[in-house]
Amino acid sequence: MSKYIKTPSGNLYSVDNLCLINPQLFNGNDPYYIKKHRYLEKKYLSKNPLKIERIEVTSGCKSSPAGADLQSVPQPTRLKNNISKTMSRKYKFHNPEGVYFVSFAVQGWLDVFTRNEYKNILVDNLKYCQEQKGLEIFAWCIMTSHIHLIIRAGKDILLQDILRDYKKFTSKAIIKAIDENIQESRKEWLLKQFKIDGGNRFWRGDNKPVELWSNKVIDQKIDYIHMNPVEEGLVFRPEDYVYSSAADYAGEKGLLDVIVIK
Repeated sequence: MSKYIKTPSGNLYSVDNLCLINPQLFNGNDPYYIKKHRYLEKKYLSKNPLKIERIEVTSGCKSSPAGADLQSVPQPTRLKNNISKTMSRKYKFHNPEGVYFVSFAVQGWLDVFTRNEYKNILVDNLKYCQEQKGLEIFAWCIMTSHIHLIIRAGKDILLQDILRDYKKFTSKAIIKAIDENIQESRKEWLLKQFKIDGGNRFWRGDNKPVELWSNKVIDQKIDYIHMNPVEEGLVFRPEDYVYSSAADYAGEKGLLDVIVIK
């Protein structure tokens, strides 16, 4: 019988790849704990099995009994300040001084940024964050539905706070720009997509920050960011795309002041 594990959300996951399991967060009543992430749900979710034989984990975490019914497994209680070193660091800003690759998208991945006036709002507010909040930008690219950044907080303001305020301000500014744009043929439809109870929501809630630990990884992410417009067929060469830092890395001057990593 295959081995599976049930999260507090009720989903079943294969435990073949134990490096994705975080067994550290547990107490005496909790046989295991697995951190829920979207990529785990997509890759390891299994719909059929109802029982597990045995879950082998490390670092002192107890194993589940043979043949345990998944529905009977108690839900875990988090322990304060007891975060596993094996936990993925992709989804939190752990290091205030770290360099992070960040991506965030429009609700429903809608192609809002097909108009330059909307992209310019993003650029202008990135400039503001650089000048007023000390945001350091190493690479960036604005696509039609999302934005990629390699950034670091340069002052006393935390990076997550800078991004929170950035998304909050640009959300209102772009919705206002759409509403006031007489040439926007999709105006009513777009505005309807952002409507929620009590207001609007333009950006998706996740930022998916990934701390970049080595020059090799940084180079990979920079190449990935700059190749986005090429892969989408918007330009033939990365440096030809105006709304990215590819021009800066090709020896030219882009729209934003960028710290070029050589």
